[in-house]
Amino acid sequence: MATDEPDERDCDSRIMPEVDRRQEEVDKALAAIHELRKRTGRITVGELLSARDEGRKY
Repeated sequence: MATDEPDERDCDSRIMPEVDRRQEEVDKALAAIHELRKRTGRITVGELLSARDEGRKY
């Protein structure tokens, strides 16, 4: 059957590599966050809020 619409297999072949690539990016970002936590240690809630509010005008 000759139509101009893409075959279902064509769509899957484009979607799956994108999903895999995106998951790889997420995995790398999480690994970077874990490495950063090892170097910097934990902070208190007060320090976190202070960093968030730094430079704000109230």
